[in-house]
Amino acid sequence: MRLSTILALLAATPAAAQLQPMSLLQSQTVRAGNALAAPVLVGSDVWGGLSRAVTSSVGHAHLTMAHDLTSTRASIGWQLGGVANAPGDSVTYAAVRYELWAAQPVTARLALDWNVTAAGTGVATVAIDLHGDGSIDANGSAILPVTFGPGSLVVVVTASTQATAGTVYGPWGSWWSYAGSAAAALSLRIEATHATVQASGVGCGPSVPALAAAGNFTNGVDFVGTAPGNDLAILVLGLQPLAVALPLPPGCTLLVDAIATDLQWLASPQPASWSIAVPPPVRPFTFYGQLLGVTLTPLQIASSAALRVDVL
Repeated sequence: MRLSTILALLAATPAAAQLQPMSLLQSQTVRAGNALAAPVLVGSDVWGGLSRAVTSSVGHAHLTMAHDLTSTRASIGWQLGGVANAPGDSVTYAAVRYELWAAQPVTARLALDWNVTAAGTGVATVAIDLHGDGSIDANGSAILPVTFGPGSLVVVVTASTQATAGTVYGPWGSWWSYAGSAAAALSLRIEATHATVQASGVGCGPSVPALAAAGNFTNGVDFVGTAPGNDLAILVLGLQPLAVALPLPPGCTLLVDAIATDLQWLASPQPASWSIAVPPPVRPFTFYGQLLGVTLTPLQIASSAALRVDVL
């Protein structure tokens, strides 16, 4: 049963590893005084990115968006801000409706980091509307649990900065000038949470391999390993921790009862990767993984720390 289960995980074909993203621009303004950056058509899909900037005698304003999607994480990054040094204002505003479609149920978390640097009259605001129902679920850094699928997760992100400059005149020829600036960075990540990973033991070798694991959006687990200076990367999977000396120099330790292995040639600097399907009938399920790096000349085996993976 132990052997058949772990072999089935290796042999199973993972479902489509990607979510299907859409990011519909609802509104966008980048303005410094009367100078307005070229607008993007409302309703445009901006997942491929957006960049706008404008400069005038008042100051400047800018907005950039970047997005990324892997099998384990959807990432949204915004940079926005402006400066007002002369009479007038600098305004940056954007609202985007994000939709992430999944073919099966996904348990995840939404992690928002919101960092602002402001001076003088500068201010910055953010609002996160989870599910697009009109309610504000976060207006600053936060972690929110989410479940969705089959179907879409909707997240509406709205952010703005504003700074004003001018002069106030008082009695007897007195006056007071004011100015401001604001810069904001938004980082929003949606990550699967059905798997937890704990490291044990230590790596070994002239160049120690490294192994990382994370739950993916198809309720399986993705492994990524680096073994610099080695010719082969071998993923070892098992159901129990172990401590057995490997038979080749430099005398590293096998930390997993090796029920199944899979190897990849390291012909490029790209890391080795494996996607392990964990079908519902076997969950909850606990297994262990370790990465071995093999050098052919001279023949030796290096090893990473072991990982315990618990899949709910």
